Parts: sequence; C-alpha cells; structure tokens
Amino acid sequence: MLSALWTPLLSLLLAAPPPAEAGKLVVQTVPEGARVRIDDHAAGTTPLSRILRRGTHTVDVALDGFESVEERVEIEEGEVRELVLTLIPEAPVHPQRRWGRICFFGGLGAAAVGGAALAVAMGAADDYNRNGIPSDKSRAATWTGVMYLGFGAGAALIVTGAALWLTAPPDPEAPPLPAAVPTPDGRGLVLTVGGRW
Repeated sequence: MLSALWTPLLSLLLAAPPPAEAGKLVVQTVPEGARVRIDDHAAGTTPLSRILRRGTHTVDVALDGFESVEERVEIEEGEVRELVLTLIPEAPVHPQRRWGRICFFGGLGAAAVGGAALAVAMGAADDYNRNGIPSDKSRAATWTGVMYLGFGAGAALIVTGAALWLTAPPDPEAPPLPAAVPTPDGRGLVLTVGGRW
C-alpha cells in the first residue's frame, strides 16, 4: 500500500528539473552495474541519476574485471549532464606472470625480514659480549636462525619469481623477450631481456 503511494511521488521527484544553483548528472555505463563515486563519496551503481550543485565534480566508475574510469564533469545551473561510458575489459594476466610477481615481491619481503633479524641478532650478540647473560646468547642464536631463514627463503623466492616472470608468455602488446641481436660490427651478439616489470 505504502509503496503504491511512494512510487509515483519518487518518480515525480526524479523527473523534476534540478533546483536553482544545481544541475543533474546522469551516469550510464556499458555494461551496467558499475560502482560510482562522485567527489570521493559513494553514489551508487549505474544507471545513476544525482542532483549536484553547479561546478566541477570528479566521477569515478569501477566494475570488477574492467578498467576504472575517472572523469571530471562540469555541472551548470539547471543543466542535465549525461555521462555515458563504455568500460574496457582488463587485460588478463597470465598465471605464470602473476605467480612470478608474487614470488619475486614475496622474496623481497622475506629478505627484508632477514635483514631486520640480522640487526636484532647483532644487538643481542653485543649484549651478550658486554654482559655475559646466557639469555642474550640464546636470543642472538634464535634471531640468527631467523636471519638465515629470511635470506634463504628470500633468495629462493626472488630467483623463482624472476624465472617465472621472465619466461611467462609475453603480453600481446609487449616486445618479445629475450632476444639475441647482432652487434653493429657483426662480431658478436647482444642478449637483451625486456618486459613489463
């Protein structure tokens, strides 16, 4: 009963012209259902219609599996501004390239943990040498083990990640890798490795 009363009222409000000092923004996307943020505030999903004060506004549109779009729109007093966007699908990432990145950057993180453990182990060893307390020796030994684990796992992951990343099939727009190119004088070859890092 109440919805029968509110539906005509709501449609009348949405169809009404924008009030003075404001304009109306209508955002549509292909495909529909994209999340919209206006001036860094969540506004809903497309298709979307909002009354905005006049001026410049930033509209961010995002949909899983598609590239995000940011547009700046100028709203004039009493204007109905339509923004129609065709979203571009994200380029798929080959699983070998994805796991290469995960391993490579995970290895950097593990090596950083190893470096931090080295600093703690050296501090504990200095404490033991200064004070002779057995718990300091035990703490130094523990952190030395963590250091070796961090550096060892980090090195293994970095090498694995680089190998996976570099040997993954190239992106369609990326240059082929690796390549052997003859030197200008013709006496040798230059091995080049390139790609999108």
